[in-house]
Amino acid sequence: MFSTNSAIAFTSLRLATSPSTQALNIDDLWGSLKDKAEVMLPPQDMVYQMREFGIKDPNGYALIPGEDISEK
Repeated sequence: MFSTNSAIAFTSLRLATSPSTQALNIDDLWGSLKDKAEVMLPPQDMVYQMREFGIKDPNGYALIPGEDISEK
């Protein structure tokens, strides 16, 4: 079951991303969300070739978007 708060968080996330025909720019997304959510993990490059950050939505669920950096 989803609460209204979760829907709002996911709607905000979707609006902050690039159009689906373009790659997600994780740093742009971070810039638009960092002051609006509880930060769990700031952006960083992971050993498995992803750049990720972690935030919590209003219900306390972890959201961890990532960008493939294997070809950068």
